[in-house]
Amino acid sequence: MDHDGGYHLLFSHPQMVADLLRGFVSEPWAARLDLSTLERVNAKFHADGLERRDGDVIWRVRTLDGEYAYLYIVLEFQSSPDHWMAVRVMVYVGLLYLHLIREKLVDPNRPLPPVFPVVFYNGKDEWRKARDVGELVGLAPDGTPWAWRPRMQYHLLDELRYNTTDVNGGSDNVVAILIEMEQCRTVEELHSRVTRVVELLSGEENASLRRAFTSWLTTVLGPARGLNLRRTDVTELSEVRDVLAERVREWEQGWYEQGRVKGEALALIRLIERRFGPLPSEMRDQIMAADAATIEGWLDRLMDAPNLSAVFDDRPTS
Repeated sequence: MDHDGGYHLLFSHPQMVADLLRGFVSEPWAARLDLSTLERVNAKFHADGLERRDGDVIWRVRTLDGEYAYLYIVLEFQSSPDHWMAVRVMVYVGLLYLHLIREKLVDPNRPLPPVFPVVFYNGKDEWRKARDVGELVGLAPDGTPWAWRPRMQYHLLDELRYNTTDVNGGSDNVVAILIEMEQCRTVEELHSRVTRVVELLSGEENASLRRAFTSWLTTVLGPARGLNLRRTDVTELSEVRDVLAERVREWEQGWYEQGRVKGEALALIRLIERRFGPLPSEMRDQIMAADAATIEGWLDRLMDAPNLSAVFDDRPTS
């Protein structure tokens, strides 16, 4: 599974889409939606001469007034900035409208349904590309804005730079926690976020979404962070949490061991300098880079060494 595939799997669940709208869309229209009516729509459509789109995550929902109004959310996933994203989004929305018209899913006597396109971005470079296709169209021959330029915007979620403290719902918003997982710098941070998702998604009704998180963590995010979370017995999100807890303990043990060896190296340098005077910088570096067994051997020889060279005479050769 790649990153895009993992997100498509996650956002095939209504809770993810509902939390996306609740937490990340502040426009007034979002408050008029009955999120309990979210319904996944088949996204496999095409138009003559245009690219076939398979796998887009598209939903529709009713308004609080009870009318069956269409709202389609197109989730387009990017890991590197795309200069032409606004053009691509315009084409995707056009394909969607053509699909609705061709399948007679819209009334020709009523307006087309609104479409809310969302671009998820998790790349390292800041997104500085046009968010409206009209910005990509040049001026008219007389130097004025071209009157017939198309207008089509998309909503950008720049995950690595998004401040989740501004999200409605805070720590109860699963999408916000997903973004925090993308931002995690340590195993300990990731473990705390997974633990919170396990708490939020308890219950049999959330089993499918838990499995989606498990797949994404073990096959996408974990390997990207250099973490091997895939074990034959890991099938539940709580088990991923437990594996991460083990990694945290291993990290803490490794950190403790590194600190102990560094302390012994500094003690050795201090004892040598008290007996034989200041050490050359290259010899200090050699001691600081040595492992625990080597340092202990030098400490033992220091007790009876008549001079500095005797401390290091019997060190192993490569």
